[in-house]
Amino acid sequence: MNRSITYLILIFAFLFPAAAFGAQAEIDAVTVDLNGGVRSSFVVKNAFTPQIEEAIMSGVHTSFNFFAEVNLSHGLFWFDERFAFVQFRHTVKYDTLKKEYLVTLDERGGKVVRTADIAEMKRLMSVVDSVSLKVTAPMSKGKKYDLRVKAELSSVKLPFSLDYLLFFVKLWDFETDWYYYSFTLG
Repeated sequence: MNRSITYLILIFAFLFPAAAFGAQAEIDAVTVDLNGGVRSSFVVKNAFTPQIEEAIMSGVHTSFNFFAEVNLSHGLFWFDERFAFVQFRHTVKYDTLKKEYLVTLDERGGKVVRTADIAEMKRLMSVVDSVSLKVTAPMSKGKKYDLRVKAELSSVKLPFSLDYLLFFVKLWDFETDWYYYSFTLG
């Protein structure tokens, strides 16, 4: 009887990881500003599991990779044209001696922010405020465009010898679904 319950729990954990380990990370609060280019702001919700927090507190570098692009919407049966994009990352490293987090924001020219507050570190890692997308082609007024946004937790990089011992670190990875935000250039 106990063995069958254990098997059911393991099957449930592997088939439904979001339900087993907490809420799934997702993109929220997306805005687009078209004054003087294309800028976007958004938040990653549910990005920090206890395992990720523990890895950070142990001094492991952890990075969130962000992807955003603007496409002309053609519908289901036609390839969308990309008009703007950006790719960047937020990286955190905990300094165990000084007991502070060092957060590097690539979209701000590699700016490093130091904080001892875990809530502030989480905010810095998961909030993107007014990032500029690189425009690759001029956009036309009256056309419908889609902003797509996605975030990933990059694989935690461990020293070579620990990589084999701590193979379960891959379970800490997450990737959000693409979030779509439609707008018409007015």
